[in-house]
Amino acid sequence: MTDDTDDTPTGETAIDAGICERVAAERDVDADDLAGALDVVAADLTDEHSRFEREYDHTTVEGSRIYFVDGEEWADIGDRLDLSESTLGAVRAAHEEQAERLLSEATTGYREKLAEGTAVVAGVDTAEEMV
Repeated sequence: MTDDTDDTPTGETAIDAGICERVAAERDVDADDLAGALDVVAADLTDEHSRFEREYDHTTVEGSRIYFVDGEEWADIGDRLDLSESTLGAVRAAHEEQAERLLSEATTGYREKLAEGTAVVAGVDTAEEMV
């Protein structure tokens, strides 16, 4: 198992491997299945970038773009990708935990935004491809 502090990206996502494995264990979801779902969501986010840039506040920390989204956005992602409730919950938890980790190291003043809702995290390269 990967160390909780392992900040190696999971697959093609901006989510650290340690976060993926911890969330999988906490949510009783297979870690490989969660990593695969994170990759699918990351690919989907490429198509949504322009809309996210227009509709949501965001910041960039350590090469990752954090979008401060509402909870309905996650429901829409789950519907679009036909994710089970348990898988979607684990994907959302991984994104939120990644955002918390990144924001805890930042001095951007955005931590309060996360407390108000939820977040989606995309790599800056992915975000730039999404334009």
